[in-house]
Amino acid sequence: MKKIGIVVLLFALSGTIATSVIYYLKAKGADQREKSTRKDLDAAKSTLTMQESQIGKIEIQISESSKRASTAIDSQKKAEDDLGKAKKNLAGVTEKNTRSKSAVDDLLNEQASLKTQLSQLIVQLQQSQNSLSTM
Repeated sequence: MKKIGIVVLLFALSGTIATSVIYYLKAKGADQREKSTRKDLDAAKSTLTMQESQIGKIEIQISESSKRASTAIDSQKKAEDDLGKAKKNLAGVTEKNTRSKSAVDDLLNEQASLKTQLSQLIVQLQQSQNSLSTM
């Protein structure tokens, strides 16, 4: 009976040891999985931090590009306004030139008329001189 009690005790003890070993191995595996998961999490955090930094840089570039685009648009509007003013000035100058040309044409016509009158007067003067010399 003692032997049976010892055998039962040994079986119970071996079952307890086996159960303890199984729980230990499971705990060790869980610990390794937790360490691996923590490594993955740290890598993901590092990647996220790097991406956030890149996003910040991109946002700064977008802001700077937006400012440059706004400045370019303002410059274009000013250039268009200047062009409009230049067109108005050109129209004014063209109108003045047209009036000046018309005035010059009038003066040239008057000059031609005066030349004709002068020629007629010269002819009359010569006729008068000829009449006087024949007398």
